[in-house]
Amino acid sequence: MHDILAISTALLLGAFVRAITGFGAALIAMPVMCLFISVQVAAPVQSFFGVIMSLSVLYKNRHALDLRAGLHLLIASLPGLPIGFLMLKFGSPKIVTSILGALLIAYAAFSLFAAPSLESKTSKGKKAYRGGPLGTSLAGFCSGVLGGAYAALGPPVVVYGVICRWDRDQFRSTMALFFSCFSTVIVVVYAAGGLITKDVLFYWLFGMPAVVLGLFLGFQCDKYVNARQFRTAVLALILFLGASLLYR
Repeated sequence: MHDILAISTALLLGAFVRAITGFGAALIAMPVMCLFISVQVAAPVQSFFGVIMSLSVLYKNRHALDLRAGLHLLIASLPGLPIGFLMLKFGSPKIVTSILGALLIAYAAFSLFAAPSLESKTSKGKKAYRGGPLGTSLAGFCSGVLGGAYAALGPPVVVYGVICRWDRDQFRSTMALFFSCFSTVIVVVYAAGGLITKDVLFYWLFGMPAVVLGLFLGFQCDKYVNARQFRTAVLALILFLGASLLYR
């Protein structure tokens, strides 16, 4: 029973964060779930709910969608998906989980310490990097690998969005398009690869109310939350969760 409560709480927090920031659901939920269930079960659970969360955020922010950037990221991510899937299916759970912890620490450290410097430099009138085929392809491919292995495809494209200086609504809508399409593909790949087990279906059933509640609370609180302070708190939590996975 305790694992059901923990998984549901993790999914609720992930949905709440996704509704406000446009990313971070898997970065919050996956490390918590991996403390109670194997990564081979947690990833399919997260991928399914990732579709629901992303479609909800996409609908709410559809007016600012950058369709071209979202589709380019999606196409670039597909070659990386098989690599991540093979890591998840055949890799040692301990090694795969430890890699996830290290990635979370690296991402949180970048976002807390390097990203503000980048944003400050570009806000002072210096020309911002606008992506280009190479940068978009690299971000998409790396996200494909992480998405296939952990259902946590956010870090590379979030870093990419920061560098490209997307505004808040454009960031959330474009990420939501990419996440919803890719998460749908992941669910299909996981099902074809035999990773949709009875345990996964069990957690889907009990996790659905938590995700719906988390999205509702996030959308309601969005207009009252200081975006910068909330983002800093989320990144600090991601840093802590990454360390917990790495040293468990």
